[in-house]
Amino acid sequence: MLYQKSFGKLNTKQAIALARMNPKAVLKGECPRLIDEWQKAPDIWNEIKDDLDNEYVFGKYILTGSSTPADKTEMHHSGAGRMAAVKMRPMSL
Repeated sequence: MLYQKSFGKLNTKQAIALARMNPKAVLKGECPRLIDEWQKAPDIWNEIKDDLDNEYVFGKYILTGSSTPADKTEMHHSGAGRMAAVKMRPMSL
């Protein structure tokens, strides 16, 4: 995984495999924590929910990706009250 102080990117097969084996490790680092292509290891969503249940901080995590998870059955909750979606259009920044 491309990994920096506050940024993680699941951009290789190895990074995805590691994130699926230990999604909590992806959350380690400075906050706000940006995790790009998170949908390739959907259990990250569940770990974030648990972390925010223990210590809620608005904007603690930023999840980005080019698509939604292919298999939403791996996500055990909606994120209601903890997460908000932001629709971004191409060239919007």
